[in-house]
Amino acid sequence: MSHVCTTKLWFRFGSSLTELAALLHGHGLLGDWDHDYDEMYEWIEGADASRPSVSLNMWRQHRDGLAFDDEPTHVYVTVDDTGDVDTSWFRVLATTLADGLGCRVAIGEITNPQAEDYVYDEHERVETRGGTSA
Repeated sequence: MSHVCTTKLWFRFGSSLTELAALLHGHGLLGDWDHDYDEMYEWIEGADASRPSVSLNMWRQHRDGLAFDDEPTHVYVTVDDTGDVDTSWFRVLATTLADGLGCRVAIGEITNPQAEDYVYDEHERVETRGGTSA
């Protein structure tokens, strides 16, 4: 029986999303991926390199390809068969992001009740191994 679970992460960093994808690809957490954007959002979609049932959708608002300082980058991880990955995989993903990007990464729920502002409910925070980050 197949199940679907979604885990959401967010963080702030100023580099390009392609740098983010290259980081995850280099650690085997992202296989082939697609990058696209429109006037408001930039996004990357792909799957875990060794677990095709794990898909990643990474996106953020931008202006001329540059991230807004006050807007986080979102990562939605969807697993279409929960037997394929355990919760430690999400911590590995968050730690890889925190260490590789030099930023703190939050894991939790993101909602958009009024279709205007996002509401963040942080369940866990992962810091860089070097200590507190921006």
